[in-house]
Amino acid sequence: MKRTHPAPGAAAADRLRRKRELSPPAGTIPCMAYDPWGEVPAGWSVDFAAMPARGMCRWSRRLILLDIRLSRIEERCTLTHELVHAERGEFPRWATAREEAAVNAEAARRLIPLDALGEALAWSLHPAVAAEELDVDPSTLEALLRDLAAAEVEALRRRLQH
Repeated sequence: MKRTHPAPGAAAADRLRRKRELSPPAGTIPCMAYDPWGEVPAGWSVDFAAMPARGMCRWSRRLILLDIRLSRIEERCTLTHELVHAERGEFPRWATAREEAAVNAEAARRLIPLDALGEALAWSLHPAVAAEELDVDPSTLEALLRDLAAAEVEALRRRLQH
């Protein structure tokens, strides 16, 4: 019996189609107020490929690449991260660490409203549980927590005392 194999990439495309069908529509989860798919700049495109990084911004091509194996939450966080890169523009290699920290913080602020952060932390102080409640990955939550101003930390502290 001869087996036929789908064309290269067909299986991955089918997995992506099924994953999108299982994803809840934006706006059905309270924390999903920010929909990165609605923020892709005019003239830019987003494509998927199997790649070693979660995402990549190609300014010269006005292209954002996302790893096809990302979960829905990872895809949302990574696309937001790459959109911030697209907006900020290219940067010198020597500034990579500083740029990544700034992009991580900005992406986290777009994805996590502070009032939702307070509610999630009131539910659980465990980072993985709070991240799941916020519909973000743990590294995005950590980026926001690192970037909080003193007044924001104090507001969260007051929220958690009640």
